[in-house]
Amino acid sequence: MCRSFPTTFKGAIREWFTKLPTSSIDNFDQLSNAFLRPFIGGQRPKRPTDYLLTIRQGEKETLRSYVKRFTRETLEVDEANDKVQLTTFKAGLKSRDLVASLVKNPPKTMAEMLIKAQKYMNAEDALTAIRDTEIQETEEGRRTNVGDRKRSAQIVGQMTIKDEHYLKWSRPLHSSPNVRDKNKYCRFHKDHGHYTEDCRDLKE
Repeated sequence: MCRSFPTTFKGAIREWFTKLPTSSIDNFDQLSNAFLRPFIGGQRPKRPTDYLLTIRQGEKETLRSYVKRFTRETLEVDEANDKVQLTTFKAGLKSRDLVASLVKNPPKTMAEMLIKAQKYMNAEDALTAIRDTEIQETEEGRRTNVGDRKRSAQIVGQMTIKDEHYLKWSRPLHSSPNVRDKNKYCRFHKDHGHYTEDCRDLKE
């Protein structure tokens, strides 16, 4: 780990690493602590541990946003061990489903907590995507209601859905061929009598 981690360094971090005294690092803990001091904590003084109690998930804040913010803030806290992080993270949660899950199966480490939270973040993202799609479709439906008939006719006209299992082709027209308007053709019925964009069966 001590040998592979520095291969990711660039710029100022690489320069800092090359200036470390020879044989000054004995293990990865020493390397990571030496790295954190100048580059993660910066010049700001460390916050007290109880600062984590002030981090709360907002009423409309996503779980992903809260986890990202909480994780970032822990870097600013001095000696925030797993137990402290677990306690304060749970105290700031608004996600009822995740809280209920944590009560049933409490994680022992912050790493376990984040793995569990990831599942809920993925589910939350999926639900948000579905809701956004439904809203968009509703808005588009309102704007394009007038053009629905022409769109349906165009889709069938281009035969883009002719082989889909959900499209049930209509039965032949019931009216007598002699009384139908030969100038009007319906691609859905494959017969004369009305235009495709006026086809009631197609709209249904």
